Amino acid sequence: VNLCYLTEALRLLRGVLTQRRDRAGRGRCASADRSDGREVRTGRTIAERARHSWLSRMVEALSRIISVEEDFRMSNGRSELDSTDLMNICLRMSAGHPSTCRTDRDLRELQESLRSIVHHLLACIGEVDGLSTSSAVERLQEICVTLPDV
Repeated sequence: VNLCYLTEALRLLRGVLTQRRDRAGRGRCASADRSDGREVRTGRTIAERARHSWLSRMVEALSRIISVEEDFRMSNGRSELDSTDLMNICLRMSAGHPSTCRTDRDLRELQESLRSIVHHLLACIGEVDGLSTSSAVERLQEICVTLPDV
């Protein structure tokens, strides 16, 4: 896995989370937009909250994948997977507006990309013998199981 791409992707996803959190906070503020002068409170929809929760879990999964990759790289000096797709998805998500119709599609593509990276790392680790690899395999399998479905 290209660790630089993974780290940059994580930075971008954290930025997307922060932007959405900030927008959600502003959405709950009172405003006097009504003709009768009463304040109206707006909040996030259930779908928006679900997307935010899902994205938070993906950020956590990516952090854990990076941790496994760093440990594996230190112990074996190997890195083979190109994570360009992940980087492109994260760039698109960070540049887009959260209300666009691509949001769910981007989340599904992000999930598929993370699963692909986990499976590839499992295959790479399977080629190497050692005590450290069994720990990495367990961690990656746990990540794969905990990746939420969109």
